[in-house]
Amino acid sequence: MTPEDEARLAETAALLLRDNIFNEIIQGSEVEYLDKLLECKPADDLGRFRYAEAIKVVRKVRRQLETYIESGKLARQQIAAVNR
Repeated sequence: MTPEDEARLAETAALLLRDNIFNEIIQGSEVEYLDKLLECKPADDLGRFRYAEAIKVVRKVRRQLETYIESGKLARQQIAAVNR
């Protein structure tokens, strides 16, 4: 991926993280999965595991977007250095 592509990806990631609807979906999903995890019966190991994994995936999506933003900052620095 070129630095320009990384910079564009970072801009898109930043737009998503600033979007209220996106954040409501992410937060709502995490809360829903946590509620369902807590509702699992003690013997339902697989159910608890699945909901715990779902929570991890939701959190990973947010972290990945944050990583794209940081990579984009570095890419913009590279672009600026080349254009000097």
